[in-house]
Amino acid sequence: MYRGPRINIERNFYKKNISQRSKAVHGVIIGTMGSPKRRKSYGFGGFVVELMTQREPEIRQFHTKGNINLVGSVAKKCETDILYDGVTKVIHDIASIKNLTLAYKYIKSKPGNMTCGYDNLTLGGISLEWLNQLSFNLRAGKFQFTPARRVYIPKSGKDETRLLEVVSLPDKVVQIAILQVLEPIYENIFLDCSHGLRPNRGCHTALCFLKHKFSNSSWVIEGNISKCYDSIDHEILLRILKKKIKCNKTLALLKKFLKNPFEDHDRLVWPKEGTFQGSSLSSLLCNVYLHEMDLYMENLKQSFNRSKRNIESPNYRHIQYALSLSRKNLDLSEKKNLRAELCKRRSKDSFDSNFRRLNYVRYADDFVIGVVGSKEDCIQIQKDLSVFLSEELSLNLSQKKTAISHFNKDGIFFLETFIKGNREKKKVVKLVSKNNLKLKARITSRIKMLVPIERILKKGVEENIFKRLESKKIVPTAVRRMINYDHADIIRLFNSKIREILNYYSFVDNAKSLGIILHSLKHSCALTLALKYKLRHRSKVFKKFGKYLECKDSGVKLFIPKTFVHFQKFQINPTTPDSILAVQWNNKLTRSNLNYGCLICGKTPSEMHHVKRVKNLKTRYRKRKIDYWTLQMAVINRKQIPLCTAHHIALHQGQLLPKEVEKLNKSIKKFKK
Repeated sequence: MYRGPRINIERNFYKKNISQRSKAVHGVIIGTMGSPKRRKSYGFGGFVVELMTQREPEIRQFHTKGNINLVGSVAKKCETDILYDGVTKVIHDIASIKNLTLAYKYIKSKPGNMTCGYDNLTLGGISLEWLNQLSFNLRAGKFQFTPARRVYIPKSGKDETRLLEVVSLPDKVVQIAILQVLEPIYENIFLDCSHGLRPNRGCHTALCFLKHKFSNSSWVIEGNISKCYDSIDHEILLRILKKKIKCNKTLALLKKFLKNPFEDHDRLVWPKEGTFQGSSLSSLLCNVYLHEMDLYMENLKQSFNRSKRNIESPNYRHIQYALSLSRKNLDLSEKKNLRAELCKRRSKDSFDSNFRRLNYVRYADDFVIGVVGSKEDCIQIQKDLSVFLSEELSLNLSQKKTAISHFNKDGIFFLETFIKGNREKKKVVKLVSKNNLKLKARITSRIKMLVPIERILKKGVEENIFKRLESKKIVPTAVRRMINYDHADIIRLFNSKIREILNYYSFVDNAKSLGIILHSLKHSCALTLALKYKLRHRSKVFKKFGKYLECKDSGVKLFIPKTFVHFQKFQINPTTPDSILAVQWNNKLTRSNLNYGCLICGKTPSEMHHVKRVKNLKTRYRKRKIDYWTLQMAVINRKQIPLCTAHHIALHQGQLLPKEVEKLNKSIKKFKK
């Protein structure tokens, strides 16, 4: 009776139970001996009852605001176990069908996801059966990443290139599934000083943190880690991940991801360090890696800070003492002069060596350290940090981008913003209204955050929106690559640039200076329309289309605010100015004619008949006489007319009737207007 496994489904069938015992072949027991142990539900001899309950997978849920929440057991792990013992059995949450389906839905509609990877697979081949097989492979530890394809992208305004890897689209599903489980786990661990590449955090949150924490800093260390993504050590990263992730299969999957080869110049290369910048997991792994740097700076901050308060200035106390004596011998003129002198003096001693403070903020691989102390302290902090990065994390500080500067005199550039300290040579005295009375009071100025006008204009010169004259003066110019756009599309593209610049610099103190950039964009738009309509001068464009260059057909106007008010408003994650000026609006280049009916019979749906051929342009592109973008613009913007299938075939075969030819000519003239 022990020669085969015996399964009794009838016993307790109403509870959906299965009874099973171990198998014996020729007197040898195969399987676990004795009583059931842990997950083994069978033993030697009698019947063992196993309750057939399936573990419900718990996944994170995406919301419209961009934040991510967890439900079920993963959320409980994040709240309790993660800070102490780590999280186990993570692979079950990654490999759950619901999690994989959610990962597929997250990337299925994003642009560029139909690009083939190394294996020439697209999202079109993904099905529920494929997801089930993927879930099984992940649980069994059999999943293998396909090689990535490396692409070299030149950096704007530099001779350097940035490495990006084109990942296979099925592999993207797995990477997003891993991200959906690991990100909530580590979000509870990351410190408040980290702001880059995290949900609900961005450039504005980092700048807001700096404005409120660095108010008394006298010296600033502005730094950058050289080739951070490319220099991440795999062994160190895996050792850091093991502190919180106690699942061996998850760690093995992450190791496969890090060691995944890539195709470079028709040969496969197995990386020894670094992460793929084209991957959705790279930002999270980079933050996990640099979290060790955040912890080091937090410990350094606690050991560096000294004294609770800064002592009062001796000169300030002398004047206060003189004022107290003047109460006995009341002399109004002398008392008035002493009070005026007191307003000019600082109440605290800025040269107090016993009072020290350190503050730190990081956005991705860029960081700023504010120091209330001496320059020698800054030099020592920079040396200690450099030693820690090289010895513990195998990273190096960039020599070009790392510098020590006086916060109040020189200032720094951080996240496309010029930032300067708040200490003036003399205290500012202003009239302040209080209880319907105007009194003179000392005003403590805050950290100044300013728009770098010159940098934005230089960026506009690189993108051919502005041009530099021989006198080195920067003036607006026509954007020639936009001539074939529709009038309304030209206005919309310039409006997107204007609104995004206003959104990003909504917190600056010199908001009035934004008018220089916005009005320059306005005149650049006018010059573009002048070139499109062959009006030669921008004055004729303003005379024909009005002050805001209104498109008469669609009613679209150029957006220029009436006033540039200082709002001091911080947002979560606006677009950076570099990407704003460089955008070429690939989403919509011209108004689509597909919705029009046939110009001869009015029948819908219609087909597009292309009047001009681009065969010669393709030949020039192969000979590298024109770039790819010029070719695409010519293909998209060539003249098109809508025709039904029957009339389209007749036109190509030259079989249109005279009445149809005459009607087509009249319709084309109206269609152009």
